[in-house]
Amino acid sequence: MSNNRYQSQLHAAMSMKLHESTEVSEQELNEAAEIEGVVLEYLNSFFGQDITESVDSLTEEDLVEAVQSLNALCAIVNEYFEVG
Repeated sequence: MSNNRYQSQLHAAMSMKLHESTEVSEQELNEAAEIEGVVLEYLNSFFGQDITESVDSLTEEDLVEAVQSLNALCAIVNEYFEVG
């Protein structure tokens, strides 16, 4: 899958996830783009490579592992700061 196609699909998926309606404001698109950037930065860091270039080699299990790792990290940080 090409970088542009992957990024377009990710952007669309995140926009849909944020808002169920078909009407999305420019601000909402900007917020989705910011979130997309954070997600890509995390995944690139987790896998130690640019995932937009290696997306074909990643499996769903790889992505699930990355999300579970982030959830565990969040739980540790929340516990440390006694949040939630």
